[in-house]
Amino acid sequence: MIKSKSVRIVQKVAKFGHKKGGKAEGQKGRRAEGRKGGKLLQKNLHCGSYLAFSRTLLSMKEKYHSFEDLLIWQLAMELCNDVYEVLKNCKDFGLRDQMQRSSVSIPSNIAEGFELNTNKGFIRHLNIAKGSGGELRTQLYIAIKQTYIEPERGAQMVGKTKKLGGMIYNFIISRKNRSRKSSN
Repeated sequence: MIKSKSVRIVQKVAKFGHKKGGKAEGQKGRRAEGRKGGKLLQKNLHCGSYLAFSRTLLSMKEKYHSFEDLLIWQLAMELCNDVYEVLKNCKDFGLRDQMQRSSVSIPSNIAEGFELNTNKGFIRHLNIAKGSGGELRTQLYIAIKQTYIEPERGAQMVGKTKKLGGMIYNFIISRKNRSRKSSN
């Protein structure tokens, strides 16, 4: 019996662990789930390997079961939490509030678009999320220049917004290509 690549990866990660998250094998980790031939795969994965598992399995699946499965949503949530963390003591309430709103807008629009269950609506909301990412990146540059955020931390967050914007763009292209193939 030939196993698919995703099944082999799940078994390998579950067996050997993944040291990226810094957890030793045997410590509590997240539960990851995937489908193969109608059977539910469940493996306890270490925190660091959860994202690696998600990236691999979700890149191979054609259908996502919820917006929480989307890597772009997961990264957008990380970025949103970073913004709240780094600005919790900021006294420039106008900039802080606007940065928080734009960071919340990214994962929120991804989730809202996904829940519409139409490709056209999903693409529209992905474009809005991408625009909010550009808005947040601009505000990060301002916050760095005004010394509200340390330059190293700010550069890391700017890099994360650029990466996320590229991933959203690629996902938009993928969704557009999918709708073209289904209409032919």
